[in-house]
Amino acid sequence: MSHVLAFMTKLIGEYPVILSCSGCEYAPDAQSFQRDFKRWSLSVRQVLEHAGLETFLSEWVTIVSDGGDPSWKLPLLGGILESARECFESGLTGKFRHLLHAEMFDSLVAQAKELLQTGHKIPAAVLCRIVIERWLRDQGDKAAVPNWETAKASSVNDGLRNAGVFSTPKWRQVQSLLDVGNAAAHGSESEFIGADVGRMIDFAESNCV
Repeated sequence: MSHVLAFMTKLIGEYPVILSCSGCEYAPDAQSFQRDFKRWSLSVRQVLEHAGLETFLSEWVTIVSDGGDPSWKLPLLGGILESARECFESGLTGKFRHLLHAEMFDSLVAQAKELLQTGHKIPAAVLCRIVIERWLRDQGDKAAVPNWETAKASSVNDGLRNAGVFSTPKWRQVQSLLDVGNAAAHGSESEFIGADVGRMIDFAESNCV
């Protein structure tokens, strides 16, 4: 979350500089304005999409897609970005919860790696199970899988496959990792090896953080 806010702040700081050049009529200043506006506009759209700020993104696209000189759009676009940053920072909109989960997952995966390196494969697997299951429910939320919050993790996994979010190979991969996590949660150490926990860590690092 912090890197998203930092990038938003950077873009807000660039807005007055680009605005100051909006009245330039002749090259190379006019060309510089067009280039800077295009770069800035694309960067703002990217950060709004990444943060899941759909309402702000929709308003942004409406204004940018309208014809005419981009110079008159800058004050409106700057206001949208500033409002988006305020709401995002306060957790009032967007997929704020999912971004917070990603930061939490990063910490838990790091702990799991340390535990596995010191030979504690059960607690390492349990931590990875928490990460993968919570990530799975976040995916279920985004895809509107029925009962994503209360159903068994394996059922959510099935729902994501049925919704076309997961391919069959990914669905099988997730299910195999859930099986390792369930064995660890029940203390069944003989049902998995350290390499299985390593696969859980690799998956979590590649998909959940």
